[in-house]
Formats: sequence, structure tokens, C-alpha cells
Amino acid sequence: MTEEPARGVTIRETYSGYTPPISARSMVERLIGGLPEKYVAGLHSIVLTNASGLNRKGRKGRTLSRKRKVAIVKSRGLYHPRWQGEPAWIEIYVDNALARWPTWLLWIPLLRDIPLAQVLFHELGHHIHKTRAPEHREREDAADQWHDRLARVYFKRRYWFLLPAVWVLAPFARRLERWLTRRSTRAAR
Repeated sequence: MTEEPARGVTIRETYSGYTPPISARSMVERLIGGLPEKYVAGLHSIVLTNASGLNRKGRKGRTLSRKRKVAIVKSRGLYHPRWQGEPAWIEIYVDNALARWPTWLLWIPLLRDIPLAQVLFHELGHHIHKTRAPEHREREDAADQWHDRLARVYFKRRYWFLLPAVWVLAPFARRLERWLTRRSTRAAR
């Protein structure tokens, strides 16, 4: 278990029988560091763990997503809002977040940021929606909209030099996403 503060947010790793193929903690530190501080205000910690190491209660647990119950063990992350004096925190299941990404793709810096950025920015979107910009609409839609906004901010700051190439690379990114989706669907069967 490693704890490291980044922008006032404690990042903890608690894996059970799992070792991530890359340093998830350093990736999350970089992702948090690339965002304006106002978006992480009020967030106490981010816990990096693995869904395969959940206890019985966690394996059988369910959460609501778009008015449906979803198994926690199949999710990539959870947002835990401030409740009964406990601060808000995010839980990321690194094994599920990286499951559909081949290890060799994770050695490319831009592609290495994408899988955890998808989960972290979505869960951070829940935090922002709850604390800074509450709206009366579907929570998942609001989190998805914040994900898009945070991803745009982060990737423009971090990979500004690639902006001219976006027009050329965009079709390949969509193909890569479709390929990864088909790959994960086949693996789930």
C-alpha cells in the first residue's frame, strides 16, 4: 500500500493478488496534476485496487447506473461522495480499466494515459456534479459530459504538440476504439 499526495489528493494502491502492467499510481498522479485544482477540490483520496481481489460482499454488490443495477465487480470505478463525516473518494479497479488494452499499447505514452483517464475523469465528473455543478439530470450523463471536458483540458495541456496531427490521427483512433471494443466483447464470451 503506497500513499502519495497529488494536488492534495491522497493516492493509495491496495492490490490483492494483482500487479498492474504499468505504474498506475504515477499515471493517476500525472492525470490529476494536469487538471486545474478547482476540479479536485474536496476530493480526499483515490484508491487504486483490483476487482478480482474484492471480498464476497464486493463481488456480490451492485451499484445503480442509468437506472439499472450493475455488478460492482464488472465496473471500472466508483465514486463515493462525502457521507456521515467521511470525505469524498474515488475507487478505480485497475484490472478492469486496463482489461481491454493490450500491454504493448500501454508503452506508448499517449495511449498509456487513455484507459485510466477514461475512468478517473468519469468518476471525477461525478464528484464535480455532486459538489460544484449540481444539475437535475441523469448522473451518468453529467459525469460523461464532465469526462469529455476534463479529457479535453488534460490532453490539450499534456499533448499540445500533437494538436496539428489530430486531424490525421482521429480516424485511426476511432478504428482503434472499435477494435478494442470487439476484442473485449470476444474475450467476455
